[in-house]
Amino acid sequence: RIRERRISTGGYGYHLENDIFGEYPIKSYLPFGGGPGKCISDTFASFENVVVAIAMLIRRFYFQTAPGAPSV
Repeated sequence: RIRERRISTGGYGYHLENDIFGEYPIKSYLPFGGGPGKCISDTFASFENVVVAIAMLIRRFYFQTAPGAPSV
């Protein structure tokens, strides 16, 4: 909460004077946040990472059954 003073910190900067700006939220720098304000796409993004990894494996390697293995 900024009181009567304004302090320019630049476009991507942050200021560490807690008496002027207050405390930072605990989970403010987590990529998907946390707590009640958590990103609703967090689970989807994690699932998407797994799907992309599997797709890369399938694309990079050639899979075949072992000789003499029973058919499924």
